[in-house]
Amino acid sequence: MPYIGKSPGKMGVRTRFYYTATGGETSKSGADDNGLTLKFDDGEYVDVYLNGVLLVAGTDYNTSTANTIGGLTALVASDILEVIVYDIYTLAKTNSEAQRTKYYVTATGGETSISGTDDNGATITFSAGAQIDVRLNGVSLKQGDDYNTTVANTVGGLAALTAGQLVEIVVYEKFVLADMVKKSGDTMTGSLTAPSIITTSNVDVGGSLLVDTIKEGTGSVTAMTIDSTGRILTPARPAFMVYKTGTQTGVNDHISFNNTEFDIGSNWNTNYFLAPVAGVYYFSWVCQSSDSDGTRLPGSSTCAVYIEKSTDGGSNWTKMYEGNSRVQTEESRTTLAPNGLIKLAVNDRVRCFCSTSWVYVDTLREKNVFSGYLVG
Repeated sequence: MPYIGKSPGKMGVRTRFYYTATGGETSKSGADDNGLTLKFDDGEYVDVYLNGVLLVAGTDYNTSTANTIGGLTALVASDILEVIVYDIYTLAKTNSEAQRTKYYVTATGGETSISGTDDNGATITFSAGAQIDVRLNGVSLKQGDDYNTTVANTVGGLAALTAGQLVEIVVYEKFVLADMVKKSGDTMTGSLTAPSIITTSNVDVGGSLLVDTIKEGTGSVTAMTIDSTGRILTPARPAFMVYKTGTQTGVNDHISFNNTEFDIGSNWNTNYFLAPVAGVYYFSWVCQSSDSDGTRLPGSSTCAVYIEKSTDGGSNWTKMYEGNSRVQTEESRTTLAPNGLIKLAVNDRVRCFCSTSWVYVDTLREKNVFSGYLVG
C-alpha cells in the first residue's frame, strides 16, 4: 500500500534535514530544526518533501545555489520541509548508491503500466526485477504490492491512473557486491570497473582492499600485478644498463654505447635515455679513459665528462653531473664516475658526454658502463 515518506528499502547512506517554516520563505539552507547544517555535493542526489509529499526537481525547487534548496513556492507557517541528501559512493560504505536516474511521467488516464519515454523525452531503462522507487503524486508506492518490474523497462501492476497524475520513477545503478566487493576478510573476485565509481571526491576503503591484478581503463591491458609477497611485478619500473667497448675519441661529443645489458621498458635509444614517464630518476656512469695507444694519458691535461639532460628533443643540453681529472704527469688511464638524481618530464633525454680529446679504448664491459632507473 502507498505511504508518505521514504520507501522501505535501504537505498543508500543518506542524511535527513527538517525545516519548519515561519512563513513566506522561498528557499532553505543552513542549520535545520535539529542544528544540522545542510550540505550536498550534487543536486542530483537530493530529495525534497513538503509536508510528506515529494517535490519535483527543477519544477518545485532547484539546487542551483550550493547547499541551498531554492525556487520554492512561498512556504506557509508550520510547513515541514524535509530534505534527504544521499552520500556519494565510497568503498567503505558498501550499501551506498553509485548513481541514480529520475523519470517523470504525467498520466493521460487509465494506464496500468508505464514504459517508453518520460515527459522529458528520456527513455525509461532498467533491468527486469530491478529494485527501483516509484512515487505517485509524491507518495511512495510499495514494490510488489502497488507495482512490479517483472518486465524490463516497464513499471507494471499499477492501479489505473487518473489523467494528470504524476508518476516519478527512480532507478539506481548498483554495484553487484557478490562479484565486486565482499565483506571484511573475504577476497575480492570478479572485476571492479572504474567507470562505475566515477566521482570527484575521494574513494575511501575501510579495512583492506584485496587485489592481485589491476587493469587499465579499457580492461585489455594489465596495469599492475602484485604477488603473494607484496612485490609489484607489473609494471616494471624503467631501468637500463649499457656499456661501451672499443675505441671512441671524445672531442666534445656524446658517448655511443654499443652494448646493452638490459633495457626494461625499451627506453634506451643508442646514445640517450628517453624518459617514458615524469619522475625522479637515478643515473650512474663509470668511465675509464686512456690515450690513443691505450697505455698512458698526457701530463698536465684535464679529462672532463658529464651526464647531460635535454628537454627539447636534443637541441640543447644541460650539464647535470660532472666528473673530471687533472693529470699532472703521464699516466696510463683515469676513472671517473659522475652520478645522481635527475627530475625528468615525459620525453626528456639523458646522455653521457666527453669534452676532451681523450680516447676510450677499453674492451672490458665493466670499464665504461652507463645505467639508470626510475626512483619514483
